[in-house]
Amino acid sequence: MMHPRRIQILILLVLFAAGALVGCGKTIPPDTRPPEAWQSPSTAASATAAPFHAGIARVNIVPNHPLPLSGYGVYFGSMRTVRMSQGVHDPLYATALYFEKGPDKLAVITYDLVGLVKGDVDAVREMVGRELGIDPERVIVSSSHTHHGPDTVGLWGTLFPPKTGRDEAYMDFVKSQGVKALRLAIQARRPAQLLVAVGEETELHSNIRSETDPNAPIDHILTVLALKDQNGKIFGTMTNWPCHPTTEGGDNRLISSDWVHYLRTELDKHYADAVHMYVNGAIGGAIQPRDKWRDEETGPDVEPFTWTEQMGTCLGRKVAGLVEKAEPVPFERIEVRHAPVRAYNHNWAFDLGRDLKILAMHMPAEGEVFYSQVTAVKMGSLRWGTLPGEVMPDISNLARAKLGGHAQIMVGLGQDWLGYVMLPKYYDDERYAYEKLLCVGPEFGANLLKTYNELTFE
Repeated sequence: MMHPRRIQILILLVLFAAGALVGCGKTIPPDTRPPEAWQSPSTAASATAAPFHAGIARVNIVPNHPLPLSGYGVYFGSMRTVRMSQGVHDPLYATALYFEKGPDKLAVITYDLVGLVKGDVDAVREMVGRELGIDPERVIVSSSHTHHGPDTVGLWGTLFPPKTGRDEAYMDFVKSQGVKALRLAIQARRPAQLLVAVGEETELHSNIRSETDPNAPIDHILTVLALKDQNGKIFGTMTNWPCHPTTEGGDNRLISSDWVHYLRTELDKHYADAVHMYVNGAIGGAIQPRDKWRDEETGPDVEPFTWTEQMGTCLGRKVAGLVEKAEPVPFERIEVRHAPVRAYNHNWAFDLGRDLKILAMHMPAEGEVFYSQVTAVKMGSLRWGTLPGEVMPDISNLARAKLGGHAQIMVGLGQDWLGYVMLPKYYDDERYAYEKLLCVGPEFGANLLKTYNELTFE
């Protein structure tokens, strides 16, 4: 019997081939540069001599009833065929990080979810502005991309008859919990020192496209932040490293953040009473947990979550080692810039999802323009840059260079979930046919880099 994953890929490729034939002969509208980026305003008072305060908090976002899980499968017929959750292996969280230096503020909210589309991100940011008084443009929202959380996009209900896998009541809960986490982080803020360390982690992930493309890109950079209070105690960490949280496959029906849970569990052992945030990076193309490492460490027949625990624990130990080497980052301001990223819809699959009313994302008709967004932050030699989807690592690496500084946090699935983002050389490469199936168009990756040209700091 054919493995369900192979059946899924076969169905997708058949649909892709049909859509490609329908789309033949369509022209790509000419690209134009996005409007000039601008800096998020703050009050006129100088932040140079102001003390730095930081807070971090998390809240539970586990649903109170079974929901379709995301990330695996294409389903047809009754909702009974869908991969519904059947319990909880470990909790899902919304984690919030808050920085304040004089009038300058920055808020980062991450979810243990497959992704939030721009409409949901905008709603969270507007709620933050309305309820907490923070400029929405100074709020970054991202997701870990676990494949074992509720469907927040809509793709994992049934295709025929069309029924979205997204539960709107749960989505309202998710949004409000993100704001709650940030409120708690603000309440917990204290005088702090920001520490940063940069290393590499090459053993635990790989670009699975390297099996057919020896030049398949990957980003090994592991960036770690630590927050230290006035007594010298670490009260928060943030880990930025790109890899799908997919050590467990589509057979799993337990809600889980995958290896991210064990990353946090291991860090808890090193830093008691601290809160730990994980921010994914450039995972497009597709950056997955490394099979070779799994096979060597565990063998082929193991209990569920065995490899998940080993991978998360191993990464946690390496992160803790970097935290011990982290050095203070002095900065005078928290500078925030943002700019829209121009996109054209050339994706027939997104069109189908829109027409069937299963996708949550706003998607115009094929060939029409719409916008995503990028946010960039400068805190001394530390930089942040958002990536609106599952971005190919070569794009992220170029954006990292454009940001400058000595350490960069590349926020995968930041401010938007727009599927895979790639450059034209991959878009027409048959080895990346799966990524093309969920890519909005061939020019979006190049437009993303042009936007980063607008966001460079002096």
